[in-house]
Amino acid sequence: MKFEVKLSQLIGAQTVALKFRDLVFQNIFWLKLSLRQAL
Repeated sequence: MKFEVKLSQLIGAQTVALKFRDLVFQNIFWLKLSLRQAL
């Protein structure tokens, strides 16, 4: 039972980390895009 809870927490943490990473990559992409347009 405890193992299952830890596993679900781990999967949840991985999902959050992936979403956060995607957001960061999107922000970097838009930042580069706006910098190119500004120059």
